Order: sequence, then C-alpha cells, then structure tokens
Amino acid sequence: MKHLLPVLFFAATATHLAAQQPPPCTYDRCALLVKQGAFSRSLVRGADETHVASLMFFAPPLDLFAERSDSAARLYASFRRKQNSSTWALLGGVAAISAALVVGQENEPAGISLAVLGAGIWTYSLIRATSAPTDLARAIWLHNRGLP
Repeated sequence: MKHLLPVLFFAATATHLAAQQPPPCTYDRCALLVKQGAFSRSLVRGADETHVASLMFFAPPLDLFAERSDSAARLYASFRRKQNSSTWALLGGVAAISAALVVGQENEPAGISLAVLGAGIWTYSLIRATSAPTDLARAIWLHNRGLP
C-alpha cells in the first residue's frame, strides 16, 4: 500500500498537467482570416471565427504573428504603421477641410490654403491605406503557412 500512494500521486499530477496543456494549434483552430462586415473589419481565428482584433481604424499590437514567423511579425508591424498613420492622416485631412470651410468664409486665401492642405493630407492617407492590406494579407499568409 505504501508503494501505491506515490504511484497514485504521480498519476494524478500527470493527468492534471496533461489537462492544462492547450490543444495543438492546427490550421482549423488557429488559421487567421480577415472578416469584412458592412461597417467593420476584424481579424478572426479558426473555423469557429473567434474574434482576435478589430482592424477598422487603428490596428492593435498583436504578438500572435511573432509566434509563427519573424517575417509575419514584421509585415504585421508594417501594416499596423500604415493603417494607424492612414487613420491619423484621414482625421487631419478632415479637420483641415472642415477648418477651410469655416475660415474660408471670412478669409478666402486662408480657406483655400487649408483646403489644399487637407486634400494633400487626405491623399497621403489614401496612399497609406491602399498599401496596408497587402502587408496584412502577407502576414496572415506567412502565419497560416506554418500551421499543421
């Protein structure tokens, strides 16, 4: 009986540790996908489409790309920089154009200058916004490529 107690303790501990291990990250469980809604864009994971992050305006920092590949992490970081700077530029362009409408009523040259500035900032925003999804798509492809 006294030899049976350590064996039972070991078996119980091993069973408890095995139960704590997360299941393996297979393609069906961990593959990433961008899910586009009418007024939203999200990053989802797995066949059950578990929400990972919202990508609508500002892209959050995510460590899950670094878990699979340094290249995927770099591409996601590039996407994030482009997406976030695009959003800030869009907001700046809207602010400049709005100011042009207000100021232009009293001071036409200042209003024109602000409108041109706003259009320039908005154009920069569009350029950044159009190149960002390519980096995200490549990061997702690299992440998913390494899944069993």
